[in-house]
Amino acid sequence: MAGGSGTRFWPLSRRAHPKQLIRLTGEHTLIQQTVNRLDGFIPPQNIIIVTAEHQVAALYRQLPQIPPKNILKEPAGRNTAACIALAAFYIQNLSPQAAMLVMPADHLIQDTTHFKKVITDAAGLADSSDYLVTLGIKPNCPHTGYGYIIPADKIERTSDLTAYRVKKIAEKPDIKKALKYMEAGALWNSGIFIWRCSVILSALEKYLPDIYRKLNDIAHLLGTYEQKTALASVYPELESISIDYGIMEKYPEVAVIGADFGWNDVGSWTSLREVFPKDKDGNICLGDTVGLDSRDLIIHAPGKLVATIGLKDIIIVDTGDVLLICDAARAQDVKQLLEKVKSEGKKEYL
Repeated sequence: MAGGSGTRFWPLSRRAHPKQLIRLTGEHTLIQQTVNRLDGFIPPQNIIIVTAEHQVAALYRQLPQIPPKNILKEPAGRNTAACIALAAFYIQNLSPQAAMLVMPADHLIQDTTHFKKVITDAAGLADSSDYLVTLGIKPNCPHTGYGYIIPADKIERTSDLTAYRVKKIAEKPDIKKALKYMEAGALWNSGIFIWRCSVILSALEKYLPDIYRKLNDIAHLLGTYEQKTALASVYPELESISIDYGIMEKYPEVAVIGADFGWNDVGSWTSLREVFPKDKDGNICLGDTVGLDSRDLIIHAPGKLVATIGLKDIIIVDTGDVLLICDAARAQDVKQLLEKVKSEGKKEYL
């Protein structure tokens, strides 16, 4: 899933160049890292990317190993349920018995070996049952920025990885609820899913019938030269709803497998504190910096010296055409700031 509007890491990310297309860590962009971790595990011809039309050219450049026909273009953003439904119909046309791994394009995963082990195990469970399988991340703190999965009874299997039926999928909680969830053995919701195409399509038919019907009507045109016109005729009319709200919270046979492979959804500038090493003053400096009495800063300004005096808990991002200076406690308000940028007619900066 490679949509996104480029708001969370603005001004480094933009509408035409959202988070998955930028380099936050290492020499590869987030979507390149996502595809690379499947190397030797899932062949490029079996990797399908769903994205927006205006991001396609960048994906062609960044991922030359992916067949161009495998990059599906959404005529309009309609959240994750429609995105997944489109991919499921497309994959079913190619292989009716296929199992399907669904991943966001912009997450970090540090332990690729363990990731592959968990995915293989989850695919085995999905392939032998009608479970919709999701991966839950073992929490190391009561994080309020993630959704939680509350497990129920254990599913008896021969695997050394434990799977549970899901009791509840909870949205992002306050700190009290997050602590309560952790004490109850809840897991962070990774947004990574594994299921058979036939099972997810059956669930879509029951719980999101309008999305199912409209895409089913044009499913025979996917992968043909009529695909673009067919999608343009129905996609903008689809309900915009997440797969969690639309399916996972309603479907009776949801399973979760706990994982610990160094996962982070890098959801905002402050999430870099969980990814990058800090200096002795707690600062993360991506670029040349000099500080005096400055603590807990996040600075991204390659190509120039940033000098600070007496600052604490501030984000500074310089992209040449935009300079962002932000209280770190309000990093989530970047989206609100972008609405103001848009309303004032400064669309060239979006």
